[in-house]
Amino acid sequence: MGRYKEPYRLKQVGKYWYYKTPDMASFKTTGETTKAMAKHIVTQLMQRAVAGNPNPLFKDYAEPFFDWDRCPHATRLRAEGKHISERYCKNERKWLVKYVLNSKLSKMRIADIRRGNLLDFRSGLQAKGISGNNINSIIKAIKVVFSEAVYRENIPYYRG
Repeated sequence: MGRYKEPYRLKQVGKYWYYKTPDMASFKTTGETTKAMAKHIVTQLMQRAVAGNPNPLFKDYAEPFFDWDRCPHATRLRAEGKHISERYCKNERKWLVKYVLNSKLSKMRIADIRRGNLLDFRSGLQAKGISGNNINSIIKAIKVVFSEAVYRENIPYYRG
């Protein structure tokens, strides 16, 4: 009888352990420095169906954002008793619809977007002649989407 084969692969790069499932294109960090803790993290992720699970396109995930009645970010802030105005949502929604939801970025899977993709997106906006203040507002709207995804644990985020 052979040895039990895990449904994922682990590898150590430097001091951190990385994992990959058959559904994933590349390794992702566990943020752990010991193999035992890395195995524990990956097991938890697989139980919660985060690791290797198809993740939504950025466009599909970001579509309800800053729509006052459907926005998960605004709804959460209001539930926590924090202030967020309809005007703020309207302005941020304008940036999202006009520049982000019809871009190359929107066709990527949300967990596969890296810092380099955002830098390329920013460069593309600069090439179109959009002002620095407007670019910063657009990037801020994207950051809110990612922050909310991490807060809700829709995408994993680990140190490392």
